[in-house]
Parts: sequence; C-alpha cells; structure tokens
Amino acid sequence: MDKTSISVPTLQRMLGLKKGAAYWLIKQGHFEIIIVGKKMRVMLDSFEEWYASQFHYKKVDGPAPGQKYADTLSASDAGAILGMEGSRLYEFLKTEPFHIVWVDGHPRIDKRSLEEWIAQRAILETTFSATEVASMLDVHRNTVYNLIAKGLFKTERYNDRPRIDKESFEVWYQSQKHYLKVKT
Repeated sequence: MDKTSISVPTLQRMLGLKKGAAYWLIKQGHFEIIIVGKKMRVMLDSFEEWYASQFHYKKVDGPAPGQKYADTLSASDAGAILGMEGSRLYEFLKTEPFHIVWVDGHPRIDKRSLEEWIAQRAILETTFSATEVASMLDVHRNTVYNLIAKGLFKTERYNDRPRIDKESFEVWYQSQKHYLKVKT
C-alpha cells in the first residue's frame, strides 16, 4: 500500500533540513497536515505539489524541484541566452512580450515565448519592411506591394505583413535597371 503521508523527520531527511527548518516550512502552510495520535503528518500529495512548484528546496535523492515549471527558464538562464544580466536584463524583460510566471517572487520566462521572440528578431534582422524598401527606392509602398505580389522577392510574414528577404532584394535590385536606390 502506497503512503499518503510522511512524518516530519522523514520530511527533514528528504530535504536535508534541520528540525527547525522543517517546522518553519510546515508553519508557512505549504503542506496539508494531519495529526495522528499526537504526531504531525505531512500529506504526501500536498508535499509533492509544493515541491514541483518551487525551486529553493531540493530533495537529497530524487527529482529536481520545479517540475511544474519545466517549460520555463530562470531570469539568469534567459539572460545567458540573450547575453544580458542584472538590471539591464530585468528592464528588458519588462518591455518585451515574454510570458512571465512569478514563482516565490522570482520571474520565470516561458521558453516558448522566448524562442518565438528570438525567431521574430531573426526575421527582422534579415528582412526589410515594404516601407523600408519604398523609402530606399523613393516609391510609394503600394509599388513595393505590387513587386511583392509579382513574386520578385522571397518574403516572410511578420505581424501579418510581408517582409522582404534582404538577400533576395539585393539579387532583384542588381538584376533590374528601372528602380534606383536613393543616395543617403
């Protein structure tokens, strides 16, 4: 028969805690507690749920904490990917559209939203908007949309608008004589 509760000494051993630290966690109300006889028991399902949703305490033997947030990154891990740290990173996280979950007062960045943002940034760095091309060629942007409709450039969609691949634009530009770039 599987256990449904554990003793406080078992909790201490599982987390490598001293008696006072274990009782402090219990007092914080993280777990469902029952009293059997005169002994306090921690309900195992509430302990496991708490363990999966926090990152501070680690079991001596067993899975890593925070499994509930396995699809997120800590701010420092996201910062390493972005090449940022400290206050600059936290200001950046406030301004960009990442999905952030707060766990024990610390931000956790959704991996998928970060990956999507990185992919979108890559599109912006390798493409021109129709407005940018119109400005380069000193034409109305509808002219550029007509060129796009003719399939003269490789395009990608970004925010439901076409963006022109920079390399394909240059190949097209070199192959034609009608349009000239404006000198800047």
